[in-house]
Amino acid sequence: MVEVSDTSGIMFGQQNANYEGQYFRDTDAVTGRCDIANATSTNSTSADGGFPAVVGFNSQDLLDGKDLSAHVMAAYKEGATIEFYWMSANPVTGGDEANCTGEPLTNLLPGGSGNSAWRADLDTIGNGLKSFTYKGEQIPIVFRFLHEMTGTWYWWSSGCSNSTEYAPAWNYTVNYLRDSVGVHNVLYIYAASKVSWYANETFVDWYPGNSAVDIIGFDRYQNVAEYPTSVLSDCQTAVAHGIKLGKVVALAETGISMGIQGIKNTNFFTDDFMGLLAEDELCGQIVYALTWANYSPEKYWVPLKGQTTWSSFAEMYESDISIFAGDKRWVSIQKKIGLGNKPDTGEDVL
Repeated sequence: MVEVSDTSGIMFGQQNANYEGQYFRDTDAVTGRCDIANATSTNSTSADGGFPAVVGFNSQDLLDGKDLSAHVMAAYKEGATIEFYWMSANPVTGGDEANCTGEPLTNLLPGGSGNSAWRADLDTIGNGLKSFTYKGEQIPIVFRFLHEMTGTWYWWSSGCSNSTEYAPAWNYTVNYLRDSVGVHNVLYIYAASKVSWYANETFVDWYPGNSAVDIIGFDRYQNVAEYPTSVLSDCQTAVAHGIKLGKVVALAETGISMGIQGIKNTNFFTDDFMGLLAEDELCGQIVYALTWANYSPEKYWVPLKGQTTWSSFAEMYESDISIFAGDKRWVSIQKKIGLGNKPDTGEDVL
């Protein structure tokens, strides 16, 4: 991803891009549908449309026993980088990600009451991540967990835990996946929330250390009026610290709170999002920006033709400020480092 950081564009990503859209659900990855293709195609079949350069998936699906191999392989074959995030349950109580009971960040460690549950989940997730292969090689995965710790809404965040508990939990998780489960195809992204508001907390107090972090990420949602200023400020803060730490930076999850369906600004993607970031001296160095999933025409983050922000999305897609899966710059980088689609050798791809 260092090579992407040096290019003039930013990789565009979306959560669940080939799994769900405004008007489709493809639970078996058989249709090849994607709202980015639907938005950028020149015909009704979407066959000549684009595909995101990053596709996000949910680790909870692995824990629930869902087989995502077809979706992951299809996205990787298109040229996408694969990302998994984990909204982990409380390992002490089994409650959801907002359940703070039982000091879970401490008790997930060896000897703690939540350690066995934490290890069981890591075994399942880790084995799932390392099982994704394409033409005999493991697919590289970006893994985002214990994220938005500078917020107050998760059991691992500042509302329930503290920074002295966080680094041991992070490092134990990384070491367990690598050394006990044998996961070696993962890059770990450390993604705080609202980093321009909590810079010292993000990059000093809670930071688990360079040896256990591959990518500096930041998550930012905001209302439409404040989004441009907020995301730019966060981005500048993250990149400045990323340079000091020697890490590439990604906008790990972002968008207008609750979706872009109500936006009136037809130039959102060029003026308030990708163009705003790509043209900034610091933010132009981020490797990707990932938007959230499209759930329905009433809640979405990627527009379709005829919707208010579509024209600026199409302009962003055609411009050099963005990088999608078929972009020649990204294809060249993939070939250089041996990633992505390769000539068919007759091998089973599973």
